[in-house]
Amino acid sequence: MSYPEFHERHRTFAFHDTDGTPVYEDGWGALCGRIVARNDLAALRLYHASPNTRVFWEGYEAPYWHPFFVAAGSGSWEALRALIEIYLTDPTYNNPDQPPLDQYLTQLDFSPINEACAAANREMVLWLLQHDPPLATLQDRNARGHTPLFSAASGLRRGVGFAEHEEFIHFLLDQGCSARDSDVFHNGQEDEQERRGDDGNASEPSQSAKELQETMLGAAIPHASYQLTSRLIAEGADVHARQSWGDPTLWMTDEGVMGRSREVTALHIASVYRNLEGIRALVDHRGEGVSVAEMISRKDDQGRIPLHWALMGTPDDKPRKVNKDDDTDDELAHEEKIPSERLAETVKYLLAVDPETINARDRLGATAFHYAVRSRHAGPASVLAVVEMLLDAGPLAATLKSVRNDEREGDTFEPTILQDAVDGHGMRYGKVNDARFTQLIEILLAHGADARLCLHRLCAHGWTEHIPRAMFERLLQASPDINATDADGCTAMHYLVRKMDQVEAARYLIACGAEVDVADQQGNTPLHQVMKGTLIRKLDERGRPDPSQPKDAPVQARKQWIEMLVEAGGSIDRPNAYGKTPKKLLEELTERLEQRRMAEATQIGRGRGRGVREGATDPRKVTG
Repeated sequence: MSYPEFHERHRTFAFHDTDGTPVYEDGWGALCGRIVARNDLAALRLYHASPNTRVFWEGYEAPYWHPFFVAAGSGSWEALRALIEIYLTDPTYNNPDQPPLDQYLTQLDFSPINEACAAANREMVLWLLQHDPPLATLQDRNARGHTPLFSAASGLRRGVGFAEHEEFIHFLLDQGCSARDSDVFHNGQEDEQERRGDDGNASEPSQSAKELQETMLGAAIPHASYQLTSRLIAEGADVHARQSWGDPTLWMTDEGVMGRSREVTALHIASVYRNLEGIRALVDHRGEGVSVAEMISRKDDQGRIPLHWALMGTPDDKPRKVNKDDDTDDELAHEEKIPSERLAETVKYLLAVDPETINARDRLGATAFHYAVRSRHAGPASVLAVVEMLLDAGPLAATLKSVRNDEREGDTFEPTILQDAVDGHGMRYGKVNDARFTQLIEILLAHGADARLCLHRLCAHGWTEHIPRAMFERLLQASPDINATDADGCTAMHYLVRKMDQVEAARYLIACGAEVDVADQQGNTPLHQVMKGTLIRKLDERGRPDPSQPKDAPVQARKQWIEMLVEAGGSIDRPNAYGKTPKKLLEELTERLEQRRMAEATQIGRGRGRGVREGATDPRKVTG
């Protein structure tokens, strides 16, 4: 392999490339990292033999630049073996002034056998175990307390074929790895004084004082087959164990990144991954004394049952490869049909066991319907299908209503299902005229869903299309108070004025009785909101201002809004809580825009940097 990107002269000469050209290392070890990532043993030997280069540095600006991490992350297992041998045999590293390999790996928080097991690389595992002397055991734990078996189970999430990976886990179990002994505990709150002996030294915490953090079954269950799940349970894994669980790469909801959850069962985890095989295995092997209904009704620390977790879902919801050579197209994951089937089948199974779970609420009062319409990992067709399924389960009328909850800050009510439906669709797709979205709203309203303040959410989103009059008519039919205010004292009009393209929608609301002089808690009327320059411009596919839209479109739109609101009874002289009138805010905005224009002109005159064309607009500025 050649390395032309390192032919440019740097301070450190490494070796000659395959064409005889000198190859240089930069100041960050990038050449070594590239060699390792490409699993190029010949180049690694040349690099190691060079008197000018060191394979292992005393420190790295970023830990993942270390060759060990690069090798494991790239799947360069031959290179990793060569690196380990270099550390063991080269006097530069194998001397009394350097830590032995095991201590060095501990300092790095790097475990070769855990990494190999996570990738289901049997050859690497056997090399470590059979090395003279052995470089690892199957009972080792890494810095996170994970055994090789635990890491192998976690690795089921990776792209390697699932059948091949499960076969590797069975191999580890055959070698004597214990599923129960692979659970991860951390010290609880046992009084240290109680653990001190006669010599005054504290003993290890008792098993009862240790708190279960993660289970082997919980690590495997996201993708484990019925067969593997059954074997883990047969070998001692506790189906009903409560653990702390979270995956920051998956927990994306409309509220942001969810933190680690506690009191989670394996059934919760299987449900969020919609692993129906795993769910059935857990239920079938639940043991005596626990009914299926009891099992699927258990709540985590947020009051969420497995049904709620299934409705949240994950972006991992895609076709599963049977082996590495399977030609299953990963792009199918983006099609509506596939995640919809997994979601529907999982929800159908859980509801069939106990239909009453349809009425269960979490700690904040959210129901299965809230979770269904909030999910970022389901398309409009999936959301519509699962909502229809939930309605067919016969929920109580109260389930479609919001409840007061003192744990919420500000608004003491959980958002309504309709509010969440609008928010979920608006943030994911932005197409208000989507027939599936319209049908979703119609179905929920037909079943008595609370339409309170739904108009606010509809007006708050930056839709890429004009809000249809029919949508307004339907919502106002269900919730006639067009001037209702939210927790901030805002009417729907306060939100609508921020959307440049929704002038006709505003005209319709005004014709229906919307007042334009209502002040929010800050004393701002809709006219104040217009003056604050929050009108959103259209962007093209590259994120730049749409060229079909005139540069002064925000100014013209604002002028149109002002004329319309004043004509409807708004006052440009009414001060807000800070003494600012809409007229004053307009003057300040005009001054800021003029200062920006002058700054751009000055930059052009200086001719420095890229410059800005006359009349051009900074693409980062999306408000006018």
